[in-house]
Formats: sequence, structure tokens, C-alpha cells
Amino acid sequence: MRPEMPIEERIAIYRRRRGLTQLVLAGLIGRSESWLSQVERGIRPVDRLSVLIDISHILKIDVTDLTGQPFSLAPNGSLENEAVRAIGQALTRYDAIPAILDSIRGRDAPLPDLASLRRDLRRAWQFRQAARYSELGAVLPRLIADTEATTREFEGTDRLAAFAVLAETYHVGAMALKKFGENELAWIAADRGVLAAERAEAPLLMAVSARAVGQVFMSAGRLDEAERVSTAALTALEPGLGKASPEYLSVWGRLAVDKGHHRRPQERPVNRRAVPPRSSGHRGPVGPGQKRLLDGLRADQRGDPCGVGRR
Repeated sequence: MRPEMPIEERIAIYRRRRGLTQLVLAGLIGRSESWLSQVERGIRPVDRLSVLIDISHILKIDVTDLTGQPFSLAPNGSLENEAVRAIGQALTRYDAIPAILDSIRGRDAPLPDLASLRRDLRRAWQFRQAARYSELGAVLPRLIADTEATTREFEGTDRLAAFAVLAETYHVGAMALKKFGENELAWIAADRGVLAAERAEAPLLMAVSARAVGQVFMSAGRLDEAERVSTAALTALEPGLGKASPEYLSVWGRLAVDKGHHRRPQERPVNRRAVPPRSSGHRGPVGPGQKRLLDGLRADQRGDPCGVGRR
């Protein structure tokens, strides 16, 4: 197989080799036939390592046959991904210290411009959404290093824009690391994203970055911390709701949804009238607020953290 072949194509090929239908394989991993069909067509990613492991066991292949990238055992005995290692190394480097101390010597290589950084950021989001972690591991560490460097060198509005790119870059890293259960590294990336968004003087991006922190806490089972982060972000956004843009409302709505998820099951309010059951055949009109929230959720799924098209 081609080294760059996407995971979804590999799943389809190995499934056919085993003589399994989509319905049978989906049932064996506890998913629907529709879900597997969307995966194999590239509509949705397999973004959990545990699912890939289940599929590989059923197809009687190594998980690396599906990912196309090497794995090794981490110290705790779990699988460690090369892309995760590369991203982790990028996060734990402290290039800023020698860069600041030796700034009088200048930089050997020219800095990338903002257009190049944004282009690489779009690619990183696409790789993450498609679960193409090998490519993400090749792109993201360099993007982190380059963007961090530009925030030290650029001035004025370009510097603010560079910090905005950096915040989103950390966001991509945090979400990828969270998917592999690397919650400590994911928290580092998400927390740095909040700080970068603050330096970018971008309140909405700060809220998005804070949401990433909450998602990492949620992944780690730290529900109280997750709810506190969501509450703080919602409180910060509330004064602007009266004249909010669609992007603003979509971010606020997603934070509100997250806050509900962060509550422990026994604490969640039950309102059976609020959401009709699937079997009711409900086809009522969708109001503008609901539409903005749905648009925002879809944007989040395709890797557009502020709910708008990539620059």
C-alpha cells in the first residue's frame, strides 16, 4: 500500500480481504453500518485509537497496517504514536530561552510569512480531522516552532496575527493529543493556546481556547475543573450576546453544550419536552439561534474553531 494512503482506504481494503461486509464489521466493533460507510468514504474520521485497535484485531492485522505509521510502547505499556512523540517534543522544547539570550546574533533561516503559517495551519486541521496523524506529526512541530519564532520577531498587527495563528496551532495539538489519551501534554498545549489568544487580543479566540482546556479536563475525568472553565468562558462572553455575530453565538452555544456534558449524570436536568425523541418524526422549524449553534457545531467538527471559514 502507498505510505500516504489514508486510514479509511486501508480499512476498506483489509475489510474486503477478510471477506467482511460493512454491516458485519460495524457490528463487531459496536458501530452502525452507516458510521463505517462514512469512515470508508472519508466523510468522518476514526479519531480514537481504541477503535483502530478493535478494527485491527477483527481484521487480524497490526494497528500500524491501518495507520501507516509506527507505534512503540510507552513507559506505562500503552501504545505510543510517533506523531504524538513529535508533537510532545515540540511542546517541551524551550527555544525561546536561547532565542532571547542570543537575539543579537540573528536568525539563520528567514521567518515564514503569515500567509504561509495560515496555510500550514489549514493543512494541520485537515490532517487532524482526517485522522492522518502521520502527516500531522510531520507538519505540526515545525508549525509550532515557526509560529513561536514569529511572535518573538514580528511587530504591531502582524505580531497579534501571529499569536492568533499560534493559539489555533496549540488548539490543533491539544485536540490530537487528547484523542490519544495524552491528557497532560494536551493540557499544556490547550493552556498555551489560551495565553497565545490573550496575547493576540482576541477575546473570542480566548473562549475557544478555554473550551479546549475544558475538553481536555473532561477527557481526563476532571469534571469539576471542566465545568469551571466552561462557566468562566461563558460568563466572559455573556456581555456581548446582545450584539453578537453568528461566530460569537456559535462559540457561546458550543460552550453551553459542553457545560451540560461536564455535569455528572445525576446532576443533569431532564427536560423531555426540550428535545423530541428521534422516533417522533419531529420536523419542526429551526430558529436562527438554533441554526447558528448547529452551524457552529459542524464547523467545530471540520476543524474551524471559531465557526468561520479558514482565512
